[in-house]
Amino acid sequence: MINWMGKDKARTDNGDKSSTILRLDKGLLYKIDHQKKTYQEMPLNVKQMIDENVAQQGEEAKEFAAMAQEMAEAFAESMEVKVTETPEKKKIGSWNSRKYLIETKMAMGETSSEAWATEELKIDWKNYLMLTNAMMAGSAGFEKMIDKIYKEMSKIKGVIVYQANKTKVMNSEVNSTTELLEFGDQTPSAGTYEVPAGYKKVKK
Repeated sequence: MINWMGKDKARTDNGDKSSTILRLDKGLLYKIDHQKKTYQEMPLNVKQMIDENVAQQGEEAKEFAAMAQEMAEAFAESMEVKVTETPEKKKIGSWNSRKYLIETKMAMGETSSEAWATEELKIDWKNYLMLTNAMMAGSAGFEKMIDKIYKEMSKIKGVIVYQANKTKVMNSEVNSTTELLEFGDQTPSAGTYEVPAGYKKVKK
């Protein structure tokens, strides 16, 4: 997986099969299928997304739309993050790193993470958090939530290069890990944050 990140845009490539392009400047998320040469377009604003579904499905969808909006607001308001720095250090890849514990609580469940961060790389953390939490950008309480998350995550000095997560949702538990293999400051090629020419738009 390869990630590109700019000031208000980001792109993730999963090999040559698919890509996801996030455009905060346009308020849109694009999901691209390179094999079928198609793409889906999704508004980042929760209210706009709900309104579009209501328009497509008619009056009977209004009650569901109101419930969905309430759930989005509750999710944004209920999210809590706690970061604890530890004295433990070790080398992850080629980077000297420190261990942090991250506890994230949400309305649907909670995640416990062991993160290793290095100060040998530099990144705009607030921009990173805005991009990675963009799907909640249309929810009520988002501004308050992102400031709260940023304040807590700022306790992490540097860039996370390895993270192991244990997520509990209801009666299920999911374990996952992510590791940074390569990091660089490069100029993306033209069209990196655009849908390829000739691709056909399809419905969600």
